[in-house]
Amino acid sequence: MTYLKPSNVLLYPFRFIARCQKLSIDEQINHGVRLFDFRISFDKKGNPIFTHGLMKFKLPKGTTMHSILFKLDCLACKEDVWVRIINEKDKDYECFSSYCNALERSYKNIKFYGGYNKKGWKLLYSFKNQQPNVIDKYASWNNDVLNRGTGWLFDDIWPWIYAKLNNKKWRKKYANFDGFLMQDFIGIL
Repeated sequence: MTYLKPSNVLLYPFRFIARCQKLSIDEQINHGVRLFDFRISFDKKGNPIFTHGLMKFKLPKGTTMHSILFKLDCLACKEDVWVRIINEKDKDYECFSSYCNALERSYKNIKFYGGYNKKGWKLLYSFKNQQPNVIDKYASWNNDVLNRGTGWLFDDIWPWIYAKLNNKKWRKKYANFDGFLMQDFIGIL
């Protein structure tokens, strides 16, 4: 959801660090994306909000988290759609677990997985679905990056440049992979 605008104008200068997608959900679907990574935290009222690191994102007028998930649930009636849910902040564990439970009950066609707290990857909620077969090529800690010695500088500071340098290569390398290839900035060659 990092294609969205930051919720606070003071965060705009730092958007390039937290942003890892430019395409909307509809555009990502049109590019063949069927696995989504939702990072959430909760506001003071306990409502879920999309976040990535310190950045909080606001939905456009007329769009709600429900409308996005409803769209994905409708698509999941026809084909598999996966959504990984991660608690982005190191707090609100009970709120996060309750929310994950509500997601599973409300959107029965989506295959949810994850349920982890980002810090330390502590399991907070066990979804009924097991994690799908995934190759993660966006995280700075993946083996390809560590072996090359580039890692955090490009991925965490300039994720767009990192994607530009690597996405095409990884799509080619994993073209016959029977699973999901997770990448930042879908649509960048």
